[in-house]
Amino acid sequence: MARMNYIIINQENQEDFQSVLPEDFTTGKMRVTLGAYDEEGYVCGAVSFRLAGWQYHLDWLFVEPASRRRGIASGLLDEIYAFIRSLTPYPLLAHFEASEEEDALHGFFLSLGKRPLLCSMAYSHERYYISHDALASSPVLLKQIGAGGGQKYFFEEPERSRRKILSKIEEHYVVEDLEAWEASCVPELCRVSYAKEGGDIACLIFVQRQMDEKLELSFLYSQNPRRLMGLLSDVSAEALKLFPKAQLVFDAINEGSRQLAEKIFPGAASVHIYEAEII
Repeated sequence: MARMNYIIINQENQEDFQSVLPEDFTTGKMRVTLGAYDEEGYVCGAVSFRLAGWQYHLDWLFVEPASRRRGIASGLLDEIYAFIRSLTPYPLLAHFEASEEEDALHGFFLSLGKRPLLCSMAYSHERYYISHDALASSPVLLKQIGAGGGQKYFFEEPERSRRKILSKIEEHYVVEDLEAWEASCVPELCRVSYAKEGGDIACLIFVQRQMDEKLELSFLYSQNPRRLMGLLSDVSAEALKLFPKAQLVFDAINEGSRQLAEKIFPGAASVHIYEAEII
Protein backbone atom coordinates (compact mmCIF):
# COMPACT_ATOMS: atom_id res chain seq x y z
CA MET A 1 0.00 0.00 0.00
CA ALA A 2 1.23 3.49 -0.82
CA ARG A 3 2.28 5.64 2.14
CA MET A 4 -0.56 8.12 2.57
CA ASN A 5 -1.39 11.07 4.77
CA TYR A 6 -5.01 11.63 5.82
CA ILE A 7 -6.71 14.82 6.89
CA ILE A 8 -10.26 15.87 7.73
CA ILE A 9 -11.60 18.19 5.03
CA ASN A 10 -13.27 21.36 6.26
CA GLN A 11 -14.16 24.79 4.89
CA GLU A 12 -10.57 26.02 5.32
CA ASN A 13 -8.90 23.29 3.23
CA GLN A 14 -11.78 22.19 1.00
CA GLU A 15 -10.41 24.04 -2.02
CA ASP A 16 -7.20 21.98 -1.89
CA PHE A 17 -9.25 18.79 -2.40
CA GLN A 18 -11.65 20.14 -5.03
CA SER A 19 -10.37 17.68 -7.66
CA VAL A 20 -11.53 14.65 -5.64
CA LEU A 21 -14.84 16.01 -4.33
CA PRO A 22 -18.24 16.16 -6.09
CA GLU A 23 -19.21 19.51 -7.61
CA ASP A 24 -22.09 20.03 -5.17
CA PHE A 25 -20.13 18.98 -2.10
CA THR A 26 -20.77 20.81 1.17
CA THR A 27 -19.47 20.25 4.67
CA GLY A 28 -21.96 19.81 7.51
CA LYS A 29 -22.37 18.90 11.16
CA MET A 30 -23.50 15.35 10.39
CA ARG A 31 -20.89 14.68 7.67
CA VAL A 32 -17.22 13.77 8.04
CA THR A 33 -14.96 13.95 4.98
CA LEU A 34 -11.42 12.63 4.83
CA GLY A 35 -8.82 13.42 2.17
CA ALA A 36 -5.71 11.44 1.22
CA TYR A 37 -2.46 12.89 -0.13
CA ASP A 38 0.97 11.32 -0.70
CA GLU A 39 4.39 12.33 0.62
CA GLU A 40 4.87 14.76 -2.25
CA GLY A 41 1.61 16.53 -1.40
CA TYR A 42 -0.32 15.16 -4.39
CA VAL A 43 -4.05 14.83 -3.62
CA CYS A 44 -5.08 11.22 -4.30
CA GLY A 45 -8.63 10.71 -3.04
CA ALA A 46 -11.41 11.45 -0.59
CA VAL A 47 -14.17 9.69 1.30
CA SER A 48 -17.26 11.20 2.93
CA PHE A 49 -19.81 9.72 5.32
CA ARG A 50 -22.68 10.99 7.43
CA LEU A 51 -24.65 9.79 10.43
CA ALA A 52 -28.33 9.11 9.75
CA GLY A 53 -30.39 7.37 12.41
CA TRP A 54 -28.38 4.47 13.77
CA GLN A 55 -26.16 4.01 10.72
CA TYR A 56 -23.29 5.74 8.98
CA HIS A 57 -23.80 6.27 5.27
CA LEU A 58 -20.84 6.41 2.90
CA ASP A 59 -21.95 8.88 0.25
CA TRP A 60 -18.68 9.58 -1.57
CA LEU A 61 -15.54 7.57 -2.31
CA PHE A 62 -13.21 8.68 -5.07
CA VAL A 63 -9.58 8.05 -6.01
CA GLU A 64 -7.81 9.92 -8.81
CA PRO A 65 -7.45 7.59 -11.84
CA ALA A 66 -3.66 7.94 -11.83
CA SER A 67 -3.53 6.86 -8.18
CA ARG A 68 -5.76 3.78 -8.38
CA ARG A 69 -4.70 0.22 -7.56
CA ARG A 70 -2.37 1.50 -4.85
CA GLY A 71 -4.58 0.62 -1.86
CA ILE A 72 -5.77 4.20 -1.39
CA ALA A 73 -9.53 3.43 -1.32
CA SER A 74 -9.12 0.64 1.24
CA GLY A 75 -6.77 2.87 3.22
CA LEU A 76 -9.39 5.61 3.34
CA LEU A 77 -11.99 3.11 4.53
CA ASP A 78 -9.62 1.78 7.21
CA GLU A 79 -9.14 5.32 8.47
CA ILE A 80 -12.82 6.18 8.67
CA TYR A 81 -13.68 2.79 10.16
CA ALA A 82 -11.14 3.41 12.95
CA PHE A 83 -12.65 6.90 13.37
CA ILE A 84 -16.17 5.46 13.62
CA ARG A 85 -15.17 2.79 16.13
CA SER A 86 -13.71 5.50 18.36
CA LEU A 87 -17.15 7.14 18.43
CA THR A 88 -20.09 4.75 18.22
CA PRO A 89 -19.71 1.41 16.42
CA TYR A 90 -22.73 1.64 14.14
CA PRO A 91 -22.52 -0.14 10.77
CA LEU A 92 -21.26 1.77 7.76
CA LEU A 93 -23.40 1.47 4.62
CA ALA A 94 -22.19 2.34 1.14
CA HIS A 95 -24.77 3.41 -1.44
CA PHE A 96 -23.85 3.78 -5.08
CA GLU A 97 -25.63 3.75 -8.41
CA ALA A 98 -24.76 1.21 -11.09
CA SER A 99 -22.56 2.46 -13.92
CA GLU A 100 -19.21 1.45 -15.40
CA GLU A 101 -17.50 3.37 -12.62
CA GLU A 102 -19.70 2.00 -9.86
CA ASP A 103 -19.46 -1.59 -11.10
CA ALA A 104 -15.78 -1.31 -10.24
CA LEU A 105 -16.83 -0.07 -6.78
CA HIS A 106 -19.10 -3.10 -6.47
CA GLY A 107 -16.14 -5.42 -7.00
CA PHE A 108 -14.01 -3.33 -4.65
CA PHE A 109 -16.48 -3.62 -1.78
CA LEU A 110 -16.83 -7.36 -2.29
CA SER A 111 -13.04 -7.70 -2.14
CA LEU A 112 -13.06 -6.16 1.34
CA GLY A 113 -14.53 -9.41 2.64
CA LYS A 114 -11.03 -10.91 2.33
CA ARG A 115 -9.62 -8.32 4.73
CA PRO A 116 -10.02 -7.94 8.51
CA LEU A 117 -12.48 -5.21 7.58
CA LEU A 118 -15.51 -7.32 6.63
CA CYS A 119 -17.90 -6.21 3.93
CA SER A 120 -21.12 -7.76 2.69
CA MET A 121 -23.54 -6.66 0.00
CA ALA A 122 -26.63 -5.79 2.03
CA TYR A 123 -28.89 -5.76 -1.03
CA SER A 124 -29.30 -4.20 -4.43
CA HIS A 125 -32.45 -2.69 -5.86
CA GLU A 126 -33.98 -0.32 -8.38
CA ARG A 127 -34.34 3.32 -7.41
CA TYR A 128 -36.89 5.46 -9.24
CA TYR A 129 -36.56 9.24 -9.50
CA ILE A 130 -40.01 10.61 -10.24
CA SER A 131 -39.97 14.17 -11.56
CA HIS A 132 -42.69 16.74 -10.94
CA ASP A 133 -43.96 16.25 -14.50
CA ALA A 134 -44.01 12.44 -14.21
CA LEU A 135 -45.90 12.75 -10.95
CA ALA A 136 -48.42 15.24 -12.34
CA SER A 137 -49.06 13.25 -15.52
CA SER A 138 -49.22 9.68 -14.21
CA PRO A 139 -52.40 8.28 -15.80
CA VAL A 140 -52.86 5.75 -13.00
CA LEU A 141 -52.72 8.40 -10.27
CA LEU A 142 -54.82 10.99 -12.10
CA LYS A 143 -57.61 8.47 -12.46
CA GLN A 144 -57.61 7.65 -8.73
CA ILE A 145 -57.42 11.11 -7.08
CA GLY A 146 -60.23 11.40 -4.55
CA ALA A 147 -60.72 7.62 -4.34
CA GLY A 148 -58.69 7.14 -1.17
CA GLY A 149 -61.59 7.48 1.28
CA GLY A 150 -61.44 6.92 5.03
CA GLN A 151 -57.85 8.09 5.35
CA LYS A 152 -56.30 9.75 8.38
CA TYR A 153 -53.09 11.61 9.01
CA PHE A 154 -50.72 9.21 10.76
CA PHE A 155 -49.26 11.86 13.06
CA GLU A 156 -52.71 13.05 14.15
CA GLU A 157 -53.57 9.58 15.42
CA PRO A 158 -53.26 9.02 19.20
CA GLU A 159 -49.76 8.06 20.27
CA ARG A 160 -50.97 4.61 21.28
CA SER A 161 -52.36 4.02 17.77
CA ARG A 162 -49.16 5.26 16.12
CA ARG A 163 -47.02 2.92 18.19
CA LYS A 164 -49.39 0.04 17.50
CA ILE A 165 -49.09 0.66 13.76
CA LEU A 166 -45.30 0.82 13.88
CA SER A 167 -45.08 -2.36 15.94
CA LYS A 168 -47.42 -4.12 13.49
CA ILE A 169 -45.25 -3.32 10.48
CA GLU A 170 -41.83 -3.60 12.14
CA GLU A 171 -41.12 -6.78 10.18
CA HIS A 172 -41.03 -4.61 7.05
CA TYR A 173 -40.17 -1.15 8.38
CA VAL A 174 -38.04 -0.64 11.47
CA VAL A 175 -37.88 2.74 13.24
CA GLU A 176 -35.01 2.70 15.72
CA ASP A 177 -34.73 6.41 16.49
CA LEU A 178 -38.36 7.50 16.73
CA GLU A 179 -37.62 11.17 17.38
CA ALA A 180 -35.24 11.53 14.41
CA TRP A 181 -37.60 9.58 12.17
CA GLU A 182 -40.59 11.77 13.06
CA ALA A 183 -38.55 14.90 12.37
CA SER A 184 -37.73 13.65 8.86
CA CYS A 185 -41.33 12.80 7.92
CA VAL A 186 -43.73 15.13 6.09
CA PRO A 187 -46.84 14.95 8.34
CA GLU A 188 -49.30 15.90 5.58
CA LEU A 189 -47.99 13.06 3.39
CA CYS A 190 -47.94 10.28 6.00
CA ARG A 191 -51.39 8.73 5.95
CA VAL A 192 -53.22 5.63 7.06
CA SER A 193 -56.60 4.12 6.24
CA TYR A 194 -58.34 1.35 8.13
CA ALA A 195 -60.40 -1.58 6.90
CA LYS A 196 -63.10 -0.38 9.30
CA GLU A 197 -63.29 2.03 12.24
CA GLY A 198 -60.87 0.82 14.89
CA GLY A 199 -59.97 -2.18 12.72
CA ASP A 200 -56.86 -3.39 10.91
CA ILE A 201 -54.75 -1.17 8.69
CA ALA A 202 -55.91 -1.23 5.07
CA CYS A 203 -53.21 1.07 3.65
CA LEU A 204 -50.30 3.07 4.97
CA ILE A 205 -47.90 5.57 3.36
CA PHE A 206 -44.85 7.33 4.79
CA VAL A 207 -43.04 10.15 2.98
CA GLN A 208 -39.78 11.63 4.29
CA ARG A 209 -37.59 14.56 3.37
CA GLN A 210 -34.11 13.74 2.10
CA MET A 211 -31.03 15.86 2.67
CA ASP A 212 -30.97 16.98 -0.99
CA GLU A 213 -34.55 18.31 -0.78
CA LYS A 214 -36.08 15.31 -2.51
CA LEU A 215 -39.09 13.49 -1.06
CA GLU A 216 -38.67 9.80 -0.37
CA LEU A 217 -41.67 7.53 -0.62
CA SER A 218 -40.17 5.46 2.16
CA PHE A 219 -42.93 2.95 2.86
CA LEU A 220 -46.09 1.60 1.27
CA TYR A 221 -48.28 -0.99 2.95
CA SER A 222 -51.57 -2.34 1.71
CA GLN A 223 -54.06 -5.13 2.17
CA ASN A 224 -56.20 -3.57 -0.54
CA PRO A 225 -54.38 -2.54 -3.76
CA ARG A 226 -57.29 -0.45 -5.04
CA ARG A 227 -57.46 1.62 -1.85
CA LEU A 228 -53.69 1.98 -1.93
CA MET A 229 -53.90 3.57 -5.38
CA GLY A 230 -56.48 6.05 -4.08
CA LEU A 231 -54.37 6.89 -1.05
CA LEU A 232 -51.19 7.21 -3.11
CA SER A 233 -52.97 9.44 -5.62
CA ASP A 234 -54.18 11.80 -2.90
CA VAL A 235 -50.74 11.90 -1.26
CA SER A 236 -49.08 12.62 -4.62
CA ALA A 237 -51.56 15.40 -5.40
CA GLU A 238 -50.88 16.98 -2.00
CA ALA A 239 -47.12 16.67 -2.54
CA LEU A 240 -47.42 18.62 -5.79
CA LYS A 241 -49.25 21.42 -3.95
CA LEU A 242 -46.86 21.58 -1.00
CA PHE A 243 -43.66 21.03 -2.98
CA PRO A 244 -44.14 22.44 -6.51
CA LYS A 245 -40.63 21.43 -7.56
CA ALA A 246 -40.74 18.06 -5.86
CA GLN A 247 -38.89 15.03 -7.06
CA LEU A 248 -40.10 11.82 -5.50
CA VAL A 249 -37.68 8.97 -4.81
CA PHE A 250 -38.94 5.41 -4.51
CA ASP A 251 -36.80 2.32 -3.85
CA ALA A 252 -38.23 -0.86 -5.35
CA ILE A 253 -36.67 -3.53 -3.16
CA ASN A 254 -38.58 -6.53 -4.50
CA GLU A 255 -40.24 -7.60 -7.73
CA GLY A 256 -43.69 -6.50 -6.53
CA SER A 257 -42.58 -2.97 -5.72
CA ARG A 258 -40.65 -2.75 -8.99
CA GLN A 259 -43.76 -3.66 -10.98
CA LEU A 260 -45.77 -1.16 -8.94
CA ALA A 261 -43.28 1.62 -9.72
CA GLU A 262 -43.26 0.85 -13.43
CA LYS A 263 -47.05 0.77 -13.56
CA ILE A 264 -47.57 4.02 -11.69
CA PHE A 265 -44.55 6.01 -12.94
CA PRO A 266 -43.80 4.80 -16.49
CA GLY A 267 -41.86 7.98 -17.25
CA ALA A 268 -39.62 7.82 -14.18
CA ALA A 269 -35.86 7.50 -14.48
CA SER A 270 -34.45 4.45 -12.73
CA VAL A 271 -30.98 3.34 -11.68
CA HIS A 272 -29.68 0.24 -9.99
CA ILE A 273 -28.36 0.76 -6.47
CA TYR A 274 -25.84 -1.42 -4.65
CA GLU A 275 -25.67 -1.25 -0.86
CA ALA A 276 -22.62 -2.61 0.90
CA GLU A 277 -22.40 -2.98 4.67
CA ILE A 278 -19.03 -2.75 6.40
CA ILE A 279 -19.16 -4.49 9.78
